[in-house]
Amino acid sequence: MFNYSKLKSKIIRAFGAFIGASFLACAFFVSNASAVQFTVSPMNQMKVITPGETERGSLVVANPATNTEVADVVLEIRPFSYNDDNDPIFEAKEDYSQIVNWITLGKTEYSLKPNESIEVPFTIDVPQNAPAGGQYASIIVRGKEGSGGMFNEFFEIAHLIYAEVAGETIRQGDIIDINIPSFLLSGNITGSATIKNTGNVHSNATHTLKIFPLFSNEEIYTNEENPQTNLIMPGSIRATNVTWDETPSIGIFHVLYDVEFEGVKKEVDKYVIVCPIWLLFLIILGIILIIFRILSVKKKADKE
Repeated sequence: MFNYSKLKSKIIRAFGAFIGASFLACAFFVSNASAVQFTVSPMNQMKVITPGETERGSLVVANPATNTEVADVVLEIRPFSYNDDNDPIFEAKEDYSQIVNWITLGKTEYSLKPNESIEVPFTIDVPQNAPAGGQYASIIVRGKEGSGGMFNEFFEIAHLIYAEVAGETIRQGDIIDINIPSFLLSGNITGSATIKNTGNVHSNATHTLKIFPLFSNEEIYTNEENPQTNLIMPGSIRATNVTWDETPSIGIFHVLYDVEFEGVKKEVDKYVIVCPIWLLFLIILGIILIIFRILSVKKKADKE
């Protein structure tokens, strides 16, 4: 016998699930539509600060013209460092985050009308006994909770401060590894290096890549005039690389790659073969056919 009560119960549950999913979808779109967003510039700044003195700085927070709502923002000071994947994390690291206690913001809350920007001043009061070397902090700018409507999206941007306290800084490091692959089935020619900063202040590693064809000394690519630089934080190890983005899919190239960091320089001089897998397959197949042909001829000759 057909059970109408069970059918009715299933219909009610299905309808309830549909209404719930529809509500969540609406909440998602309303959240995205009403989210108050903003911009911060510059994204970071470098400063040299002196013990016993006060350094002044500022950043600009703007409510873009595309935004139709007032942007209520809150600012706070946090430490920052980098994890093993070279991503910034907002956690203290040993003695390199003391600057967090030296920074004072003029205000910690602002309201910006659409297409309005405001300069946010701050001061760094450096204590007389501040240790020489790197100090790192971030000014986090985030949307104030509850602004932009009921379903406001949480949105924040970090402004990074790299400070060097004047004094007896230690600038030293080591290039642990440097490499270029000899054979590529696909992708671009890339030089990679692992660098360790054993000093007490941030510094840039410089990467230079030169590419030559097999039988010529005429460069087909070089970044020598504008070498790639990568910032290495004190007490950290960072894997970095430089890439020839227009690497052809087939070819043999002479590659020179050198890395320099705090007076240490290492270079790789290598020939690199770029061969797609289909061509490699054809080459292997051709070799097999040649070997088979030689063996067949030899077998025929032995019979005769």
